[in-house]
Amino acid sequence: MVFLKSLLRTPCRNLFFRASFLKASGCIGKNTTRNMSVHLFNEADHAELYQKYRPTYGPELAEKIVTFVREKKTTPLDQAVDIGCGSGQSTVILAPHFQRVTGIDVSESQVAIAAAQNKLSNVQYRVGGAEHIPLPDSSVDLVTCGTSAHWFDFPKFHKELDRVLRPLGCLAIYCYSINYLSYKDVTQELNRIFDEFYFGPIHDYWHEKRWHVDDKYQRIPMPYKDYVRDDSMTIEMDCTLPGYIGYLSTWSSYREYCKRNPEDNGAILQNLQQSTDCPDTMSNHLFSEADHAELYQKYRPKWSAEFAEKVVTFVKEKRSSPLLRAVDIGCGSGQSSEILAPHFQHVLGIDVSEPQIAMASANNKLNNVEYRVAPAESIPVPDGSVDLVMCLQAAHFFDFEKFNAEMDRVLVPGGCLAVAGTIYDKFSQDELTRISHQGPIKDCWHERLDRYVFTEYRTLPMPYDGAVRDYSMSLEFDLTIPQYIDLVSTYSPYREFCRRNPEDNGAFLQNLQKSLYEATASTKPVEEVIVHATFPIFLLLVRKPEKSSPLLHAVDIGCGSGQSSEILAPHFQHVLGIDVSEPQIAMASANNKLNNVEYRVAPAESIPVPDGSVDLVMCLEAAHWFDVEKFNVEVDRVLVPGGCLAVAGTIEEKFSQDELTQISHQFLRQGPMKDCWHENLVRYLFTEYRTLPMPYDGVIRDESMSIETDLTIPQYVNLASTISPYREFCRRNPEDKGALLQNLQKSLYKATASTKPVEEVIVHVTFPIFLLMA
Repeated sequence: MVFLKSLLRTPCRNLFFRASFLKASGCIGKNTTRNMSVHLFNEADHAELYQKYRPTYGPELAEKIVTFVREKKTTPLDQAVDIGCGSGQSTVILAPHFQRVTGIDVSESQVAIAAAQNKLSNVQYRVGGAEHIPLPDSSVDLVTCGTSAHWFDFPKFHKELDRVLRPLGCLAIYCYSINYLSYKDVTQELNRIFDEFYFGPIHDYWHEKRWHVDDKYQRIPMPYKDYVRDDSMTIEMDCTLPGYIGYLSTWSSYREYCKRNPEDNGAILQNLQQSTDCPDTMSNHLFSEADHAELYQKYRPKWSAEFAEKVVTFVKEKRSSPLLRAVDIGCGSGQSSEILAPHFQHVLGIDVSEPQIAMASANNKLNNVEYRVAPAESIPVPDGSVDLVMCLQAAHFFDFEKFNAEMDRVLVPGGCLAVAGTIYDKFSQDELTRISHQGPIKDCWHERLDRYVFTEYRTLPMPYDGAVRDYSMSLEFDLTIPQYIDLVSTYSPYREFCRRNPEDNGAFLQNLQKSLYEATASTKPVEEVIVHATFPIFLLLVRKPEKSSPLLHAVDIGCGSGQSSEILAPHFQHVLGIDVSEPQIAMASANNKLNNVEYRVAPAESIPVPDGSVDLVMCLEAAHWFDVEKFNVEVDRVLVPGGCLAVAGTIEEKFSQDELTQISHQFLRQGPMKDCWHENLVRYLFTEYRTLPMPYDGVIRDESMSIETDLTIPQYVNLASTISPYREFCRRNPEDKGALLQNLQKSLYKATASTKPVEEVIVHVTFPIFLLMA
């Protein structure tokens, strides 16, 4: 089976439209015309194939669309609708940017798949059409249509669009065009074969509306005049050749061809796959057959708990935090993944072989272990989320440049890579060893095995310096001669020998068994002769430098109108400020001039970011309001390993004149407001957060800083009007009508003994800061 790199490279065409500010608001009757998308994509099997094989739009597309939406919208983004959502690939990329996202599709099967796969609380899926969107008037900030707009009844769709969009709401339609294939030195030939397929028998079965895609949406009707076209993006993905054939099987033209030509029975795609005749990537070709997966699981030596202990000891040498996640690459049928389970909260085993992963999943009895089909060069985990990546008997097959870059992406600072292999099995009898090392398969070893495994990985490129080598361990076990023969049958050179010599039909293994049996000089039946085999292990361990990762994401919780979020911008690639107050967020968004800062309405207990994605969570003068138990759980969810929480506050401001300090403290604590302080402020803020529960031990406390400022007396009084106890006092005493603040201003002014107008009297105020970091 061929594993193609950068196989699908297809330009993504985007058109963004903006509704006019004075937008017509109308209502139309339900569309009863069966749209083509019903006919083409509604079968349950097609929905499953669609979800499995269709290319996925990336987050950079969502970022570009949202940037366009935000150009003229200052209010928080509330609702987006993805029309023709299919199984949800393009819907989920909108989730980080909107409070609510609704994916709709006319296909009940597609919506069922999308809903079953959905893990996002702010995303829902509904059956509906572009011509009848099941949402209220003027309720939507963005409508997206990914690879679907060409099927719509445009006049009806445009009327419905105008009904649901808010003023300045936007429409984004996008689609990928014909793909370009790339694989080593056969790229040109691959694309020639693909063109023959595309313009061959299936070409006449494209629906008449499909021409919009070939035309790259150049002449698709536009609903508004304010629009932008963008052809700068592509979707690039790696997939196996069968995976690409699976993608072609989702095409509507192929589905229609099969309906009209049932006798074909998949032959057209089988012929296409066979006609590629590309060089095979060993990691897929050698281990993907179902029978091989069974043999591999049954006969391959099991890696020991002792081996896992040695690897984990190396990982723990410079890690004080618990070990959260390990990834076992080239996991096969799962033997090596299982030995990591006692040491990590979660273990992910990945392999490019679908039969191997199916076998591993079927045999899995561990709650903290899962298996997925994926290549080493594209590990399906977030950035900076993995403590250990392990590759046993697999690393020599990888694209090292891409693999090493992927290591640097997924490992936490201080995380480790462990690669190991075995070579030249040895028997307790030298004659058995000699026999096992000779024979016709010697020319069938893949060049990468010669280059890397036979050198015991001394020539293997590693992503970091300082690799530690270990030769102290081996795999040892007793097995019968037929069991050893079965083990040999799983070796990649033997599989290659069989491919080159189909006439052998097992004769090589029969002769090997006969030779080994004769060498033992045993009189027992061959099935009872036990031999002791040793497989020496070579292990390489390397650690990612602690400070190699840039600071990517910070979240400022309780950001208010954004002053605190801005100070983080020079230090992080992206800063998200969140607050439960919509007016505060609207103010922050309106004043924001920084490209790497955004603001969203959200509570501290439900931060709208992925797991393990944040380097810093900061809360200034806000943490005392939170549901502390839920907040601490949420912090642990979003922080990367080694990420930090910083909470800070100020209390008891001081003036340069002691009498002014005394007056302000009397106003705050001893006057009419003394009973208006919320219990959380009394419990946490008045103790300078000494009583605030923190999610981690080892909290560092800092009281060395302060905020110092010069204010006029009226400015200080205005500041006092913003504090929560004063707002509560006003709520309880509506008859006051500002008298308390007037008296405060009068007392402060009198204490200065100044002859200047009160508006010109400057006072120096210091706000001591208490900072906790964990």
